[in-house]
Amino acid sequence: MTPSHTNTSRNGYGINVFALNDDPVKRWHALVTIYSRLKLTYESDRLPAIAAVVEREIEVRSGGVYIAGMWSNSVLKDLSWVTSYGSNFSRPCVQVPTWAWPATKDGVVWSKRDQVLPSLALVDLSFTRVWPVHVGEVKDASVTLRGVTYTANISDFRKSRYGSPTSFDIHVPPDAKLPFKDSDSYPDFDWKAAEPPVSVGDMFLILMISIETGAPKRPCHTLCGLILREVTRDVFEKMGRVVMYYDRRDYEQGPDWEDRFHHDLVGSLPIREVKII
Repeated sequence: MTPSHTNTSRNGYGINVFALNDDPVKRWHALVTIYSRLKLTYESDRLPAIAAVVEREIEVRSGGVYIAGMWSNSVLKDLSWVTSYGSNFSRPCVQVPTWAWPATKDGVVWSKRDQVLPSLALVDLSFTRVWPVHVGEVKDASVTLRGVTYTANISDFRKSRYGSPTSFDIHVPPDAKLPFKDSDSYPDFDWKAAEPPVSVGDMFLILMISIETGAPKRPCHTLCGLILREVTRDVFEKMGRVVMYYDRRDYEQGPDWEDRFHHDLVGSLPIREVKII
């Protein structure tokens, strides 16, 4: 069932999100945060349920193609969604790209402090549209990105302090200038129910996409990355998001700390081009 225009612009408290936020990216993230929590009867309703909102958004948004819950002109920012509860669901049966938020049954959120890393580049965005436009259904969709990467393997399935159900051993080059202090992983779905299931020791690629800013009292900088599993050679599926914490003591002085931090990050880790389906 598709909600009416009247209901789609408001959340459960009667607040008009369109009226509160002129920034199209922040407005879309706020709308999806509301709608991704809906208890829908059928998985196939995940995109149709928000279609009325998309019709309104197309009217007021300048440019961009709507693709499976994401927008082509803000896809780098849209990619940073994370499940809000550390998902225990299976992956939906509907055919959506794994990098789009409808690929999880969980509610999703975006951090208001996230900024896209300067090292992250969109190389290619490819898809075949399935009409109508405002529903956003696509097939054969892929996004190719270039950015800073780590490799990692699963060390165990114990819950972390924030409730996420897996732990990583992340491999840091010995000459890295930015060894991280700690990390937390947030799966998009229950990895034990994946096909094939995720096991201890399995290898993953982590593509760093954003940095959290605006929290000067924190003792660390926070970087966020996509957790990727190789499907075929150099083609990956998104499995979740990881948050990595870095000691900020070496970057406390001067207004250019972000530039210096990013310079050391890029200078000590491999840059890789990856295709995600």
